[in-house]
Amino acid sequence: MGDDREYEVGDLVLCRFDYEYLFYPPHNFASKESFYIGIILCQKEDAMFFFHDDVVYEVLCLDGHHRFFVKWEIEILRKAKKS
Repeated sequence: MGDDREYEVGDLVLCRFDYEYLFYPPHNFASKESFYIGIILCQKEDAMFFFHDDVVYEVLCLDGHHRFFVKWEIEILRKAKKS
């Protein structure tokens, strides 16, 4: 998804976990149909121990759960309005 983008708090996003990054050989943990829609709450600066230099975002999903995604797992649906 968007490797060079920076997302902002309040952006509406579609997210898919990239299990191939974590497991080898790739498993079928998630199909292309499994995704989450939510709002970006914040960037987690303290989560770089696992993802190196990648920014980790905390997302409040529509099902009420907080999940964490790196930027390549996120696709923007709508940018947050600035007031």
